Amino acid sequence: MIELLTLQRKKLAVGFLSTRWGDVSLAAWVIPVLYLAWALSWGGTFMTTCTMGDPKSLAGALMFSWIPYAASIAVLLARHLKPIGLVIAMPLVPLMLWQAAWGFELFVLLNINGRNACNLMMGEEFGEADSDWFELLYAPYYISMSLASVFAIAYSHWRYQRTRKNLSVRSDAMPPRGPGREL
Repeated sequence: MIELLTLQRKKLAVGFLSTRWGDVSLAAWVIPVLYLAWALSWGGTFMTTCTMGDPKSLAGALMFSWIPYAASIAVLLARHLKPIGLVIAMPLVPLMLWQAAWGFELFVLLNINGRNACNLMMGEEFGEADSDWFELLYAPYYISMSLASVFAIAYSHWRYQRTRKNLSVRSDAMPPRGPGREL
């Protein structure tokens, strides 16, 4: 009975810090999906001609990038990001912060100045913002998805660090094993 409990405790410890390839790198595999989401959303900010002052590419970017953003954020919040995943994600963090700053600038342009989103995208005067509620979603979308992605990366790695610290404390607290030292 005691050996069974010891075996279960060892399996639990291995489950906390798994060394199998699939478990170790799932969060790291999500980082390229986050890069894809960033590329889709950021590509929509300049891949347009703003015909008649209509920023259609922002709507397309929003529609195509929300699924990769949501999926990668959900996986990162549920899994542990190992150091290799953090290294892969580090170039993405300044890009996300830059995108959040652009979203804030878009928010000021649309909601405070009342100007069209094409003014920021093209650098030309396109008149006042449309009364369309969908155009008002662009700025909060860019800000929230960018900051949520950075938070998910940081939180996932923090959880990994905390788990490693808890695992090392548990292994230090366990009595030494060996012949003649059974519980």
